[in-house]
Amino acid sequence: MSEHLSIGAAIRVDAATKRFGSVTAVDAVSFEVQAGEFAVLLGPSGSGKTTILRMVAGLEAPTGGRIWLGDRDATDIAAHRRGVGYVFQRPSMFPNYTVRENIGWGLKLRHVPAAEIGRRVAQMMELVHLEGLEHRLSSQLSGGQAQRVVIARALAPDPPILLLDEPLSALDAKLRDELKDVIAEVQRRTHKTTLMVTHDQREALSLADTVIVMDAGRIAQLGSPTEVYRRPRDPFVAGFVGSTNLVPATVLAVLPDGQAEVRALGSTLHVPAPTAVRIGAPVVLSMRPDDLEVIDEQDRGRYQHVFEGRVRELVFIGDSLRLEVDVAGQVLRIHATGRWRFQLLNEQPETVLFATSEVVVLLASDSTEGEIRP
Repeated sequence: MSEHLSIGAAIRVDAATKRFGSVTAVDAVSFEVQAGEFAVLLGPSGSGKTTILRMVAGLEAPTGGRIWLGDRDATDIAAHRRGVGYVFQRPSMFPNYTVRENIGWGLKLRHVPAAEIGRRVAQMMELVHLEGLEHRLSSQLSGGQAQRVVIARALAPDPPILLLDEPLSALDAKLRDELKDVIAEVQRRTHKTTLMVTHDQREALSLADTVIVMDAGRIAQLGSPTEVYRRPRDPFVAGFVGSTNLVPATVLAVLPDGQAEVRALGSTLHVPAPTAVRIGAPVVLSMRPDDLEVIDEQDRGRYQHVFEGRVRELVFIGDSLRLEVDVAGQVLRIHATGRWRFQLLNEQPETVLFATSEVVVLLASDSTEGEIRP
């Protein structure tokens, strides 16, 4: 089997809107997935992500806006003529068909010659690592194996676009990790344009070239995994994409070097200033638990921001120790790793010294009130 099976086609969603009665599920959403790219729609339940996927697939008609697949306006094209492969949340194999027959089903409907079906099915089984299981029925497969069959069946007709609707959510943790690796390998080897829906930020960050964060039917932020994780646009994105501490703060001054002086956690901090931040305005500081490091006193000089807090809880979770620490009445979560997780667990300290150089300032809803000073 060749390393690259085929190249995908771009997806363009242009001001797509979907209403169900008086409820607007998707509100004038626009984005583009480049040919061969892996994009993930990430958001909580009810954010509109699955509705967008179903509009791209042709399973839902948009109330407004257009859907483009490659250079075709596909808005009014029937689902079975769009040339997309669709994988549903739960594996949906034909129970009386073998693995081989399930994968070849779509090709048989297209009257593809038997020899070509056999060749293509063998390719797909190798791609998703199902060799040796071709004669099994769905009842003889694990959930992860069944989902691999469904992915192979969607890919067998060689569609340029693959759509995945939470394909890992029905599996246990170990199978999720295994199938996640399979999906990543499939996309790498086939270069299919792939659009996947998930509510799991770890899946999105580890698989996607582009993450599209959805909130209440609109795009909250679109960017690379590192962009949306390290530079979230607002408190919602910061809190949904990974774990974070959201700390209220007040702007004391805006400095000429692009920094802001803010008051938070009983201290005055110099942090990067977002555009249009104003003196006296409330802002929110995003401080990731993974970026907060427990330190010794002699390490103070290595960090921009150093705090001392009272330990409220220690929870050992194997590869890290989760601390809840009270600083000036604000409880922060810290993930201690390396030697610290065992040392702290043994010592059970009343207070800890911790530090960070990674603080992101986010505008609160009314943060543009007040006076701007350079």
